[in-house]
Amino acid sequence: PTERIPLNIKSALQLQFPPNKEFVGRQEHIKKLRKMLIESTDYEIVALFGLGGMGKSQVALQLAHDVQRGSEEFAVVWISALSIAAFEKDCVEVLKMLQITHNKDDDVKDIWKRYIISQRDQQWLLIVDNADDLVVLYGADEKTPGIFHFLPRTLNVRILVTTRFRKIATKLAHRNIVELLQMTP
Repeated sequence: PTERIPLNIKSALQLQFPPNKEFVGRQEHIKKLRKMLIESTDYEIVALFGLGGMGKSQVALQLAHDVQRGSEEFAVVWISALSIAAFEKDCVEVLKMLQITHNKDDDVKDIWKRYIISQRDQQWLLIVDNADDLVVLYGADEKTPGIFHFLPRTLNVRILVTTRFRKIATKLAHRNIVELLQMTP
């Protein structure tokens, strides 16, 4: 693949979703996630879990926009874990924003992973949204790897995963989990 690296990776990447102007509350969760993922080097993967409709994606989105607007040097990438196809589509979009071209037959998931790993001086916050299916995450068998295979695992990459299931949260992030409960009125 041919690369034309933008002067500023952080500014080249734009989140697919605008900030939610109606977002309220959950500041304690955002503060905890920020502390774990941005201010500390102790956590590689953190999982945010709770029942459907509790606002996991909205909390992650608020954190993503806060980090993107902030002075931290983290480039933020939002990727869907609904399916391998959705993940691949998001990888294509990220490569496009980074002006990285590839051939039609190339595995964009692998190119995306290799690019992020190659950018050792760049801090990354990857948000993996809706990680609710173990087959999508880990693959059906050895021949068809899941999304987790394509997540870069280096010291400069932090990963926030949103999921509805405690079992998936603990499998991905062990004890590094934050539970999101129903909001009070």
